[in-house]
Amino acid sequence: MARRFSLSARMTTIATILLCLLGAIAIHEVWTLHRQVAQERHTLAQSLVEAIRNQIEYFHTLEIIGDLSRAEAQRQALQVIQAARFSDGNYLWVHDLDGNVLAHPLNPELVEQSRAGALSPEMSALLERFNKAISIKDSATVSYMWPNPRGGEPTAKVSYLIHFEPWNWVIGSGVYLGDINQETRSRAWLLLGSLAVIAVLAIGITLRLALGITRPLKQVTAAMAAVAAGDLDHPLPPADRNDEVGDLSRAMAIFCQQQRAARAIQLAHQEQQRLTSTVFNTIAEGVIVTDANGVIKAVNPSFTQLTGYQPEEAIGQTPRLFASGRHDREFYRQMWDSLLRDGQWSGEIWNKTKEGRVFPEWLSIRAIHDDNQQISEYVAAFSDITQRKQQEERVQWFADHDSLTGLINRRAFDRDLPELVRNALNNHLRVAFLFIDLDRFKDINDTHGHLIGDRLLQAVAQRLRHAVRDGDLVARMGGDEFVIVLSPIHDRMAVYRLADALITKLAEPLHIEHTTLLPSASIGVLLVPDHAKSVDEALRLADQALYRAKNQGRNQWATLDGKGTVPAQAIKDDSPRSEAEG
Repeated sequence: MARRFSLSARMTTIATILLCLLGAIAIHEVWTLHRQVAQERHTLAQSLVEAIRNQIEYFHTLEIIGDLSRAEAQRQALQVIQAARFSDGNYLWVHDLDGNVLAHPLNPELVEQSRAGALSPEMSALLERFNKAISIKDSATVSYMWPNPRGGEPTAKVSYLIHFEPWNWVIGSGVYLGDINQETRSRAWLLLGSLAVIAVLAIGITLRLALGITRPLKQVTAAMAAVAAGDLDHPLPPADRNDEVGDLSRAMAIFCQQQRAARAIQLAHQEQQRLTSTVFNTIAEGVIVTDANGVIKAVNPSFTQLTGYQPEEAIGQTPRLFASGRHDREFYRQMWDSLLRDGQWSGEIWNKTKEGRVFPEWLSIRAIHDDNQQISEYVAAFSDITQRKQQEERVQWFADHDSLTGLINRRAFDRDLPELVRNALNNHLRVAFLFIDLDRFKDINDTHGHLIGDRLLQAVAQRLRHAVRDGDLVARMGGDEFVIVLSPIHDRMAVYRLADALITKLAEPLHIEHTTLLPSASIGVLLVPDHAKSVDEALRLADQALYRAKNQGRNQWATLDGKGTVPAQAIKDDSPRSEAEG
């Protein structure tokens, strides 16, 4: 007959095995906990460093696009870093490759000491060690001994470093291993206390199981009710019974494990949704989500700020609501071709706000596909680039215009003139060239100074602009030389009358800075195609016509003869160019 174990023997055996198991679990969990705490602190340090690098990259982007100078971008970045506040035990710093501490929110006196060249030799040596480590690769982990602010004695420490190469900055955050051990001990005591409670409960359950089958069944029923209510961490009856109660316990354990795994997945999904929602609601760019047919499903707050449309006004509409009318069908056809072919499109587009203001924006659209690889949504992000466009236009204006007079300069004149002449000739129309040179301008500069000379040039430019039509070309070629191009011309006599009027107008007295000037000008007049067939020929012959006016006594205009050449008597070999220019 098989030997029977008494209930007390079984209980003692079970209790002994349970305690040994709990001891092994405790040792394993304490070790795992130590590694987990260390990993958490290291991860936190890396997260702090990555967060600060993202801040610095933001200001670096402002530098790249020209919104801030490098010095201003660096100053604002350091100001943000220095103002950062962290939880107890967490800190970071920024220094450069020259060993200068640029920011240290927890210990700002290090920045002052660094500026004064008063860093301790130990600190300088440590920064040099950091720079050496970061020179090998862009991120590094350095272990060393350093005094703990709480205890004063040097303790083991690990620092995580990232090199921000565009500015040669090093971002670092450190962890004291002693803090990790202390936190591990605190958590370990909590864990051991929890395990002790579990042990007591388990022993109590074992004792109760010894009383019979009724109480174990009640315990199983209670555990099932707790799990059904959502408490997946509720203590379960022991699963080591070789009976129906054991079968129920094992089934419940498997069920709870599966439910915990499902809950973990659900919580991760919820966290991902929270992060997505946070980005969607806080990003500076406007965001629009449409269905596959282009009907708007959602917009973010920045969309409302940029367009003026509230969400309820835009949802259910299509992006045609913002159309400015500046783009033709071909533009949109190419956009949709790119979206359907590549799944994305980016470019500059002009849209209209609710108030009717038309503004340029940089738009990026991406197609979202479902599990069947069919397009389910389109996500569009855009930003207002009005200021950037205005800056580009301002730069272009200065590139094409004379800064003193505001007239187009030689560069723009040489670029635009061939097309203007070509269009006129293609339409069988005349083009008139008037080369204008101020008489004795050098004498005015020498007598009254360059300031008066500049004011004279500005006044002449104003008179020239007022004398011609809006579509005519007026340019300053340099010095006191101007060119007027009239197109189209239907009456050549009108050109000669304009030349007469300009001679009269430019000879009117000018009162500048308590000085009265009596200027005059010489004008060379040439008609295309009457006198020239090409732009180069027209420029050359108009210049010769100007010389003719100069040589005939100045303060007058001259043209070519019917053959398109200057009469021989109008050219004087002994009249140098500088004399003709007066």
